[in-house]
Amino acid sequence: MQDVIELTLRYRPEILKSNKQLSVDTVIELVQDGTLIAFLAEREGGELGYRSFRDQAEYYRDKFKLEIAAMADMDDLVEYHARRNLYVHNSGVVNSRYWEAVRGSQASAGDRLKITSEYWGEVHRALSSVATHVRDHLTRKFGPKLRRSGT
Repeated sequence: MQDVIELTLRYRPEILKSNKQLSVDTVIELVQDGTLIAFLAEREGGELGYRSFRDQAEYYRDKFKLEIAAMADMDDLVEYHARRNLYVHNSGVVNSRYWEAVRGSQASAGDRLKITSEYWGEVHRALSSVATHVRDHLTRKFGPKLRRSGT
C-alpha cells in the first residue's frame, strides 16, 4: 500500500501540500537532482508507515476519501499490524504497545503470540483485499497515469 501511496503522491503532488518544512540546502539539492517530488512522496509514505493502523486509516480517509475498513474489520486490521510489530520489534512477545493498540486483548505480558497457518490465511486475505481496494480506489480517483505505471 505504501508503494501505491507514493506513486499517487508523485503523480498528484498537490496532495503533498502541508506545513512540513525542508532546509534550503535540501530543497536546492533536490531541485538540482530533479528529485524533489519523489523525495517528498517517499517521506510522506515512510512517515505514514510509522503511524498506528488507526491513524493510517484516518490518513487515507482524510487525504483520499478512502475507507480502509470497507474491506475488512478495523479491529482485526489493528491486531494484524500490532502482531506484525511484535514480531519485528519484540520477537512476538506481548508488551504494552500491543495492549495499547489491541483493546481487549486476552494476551498477557510476556506471552509469545503464535502465527498459525490459519491466522496467516486470515491476514493474507484481509490485507490483500484492503490493498486491492486502495489500489483500485486511487487508480479510479487519480486516473490513467497510475494505471500505466503497472501497479
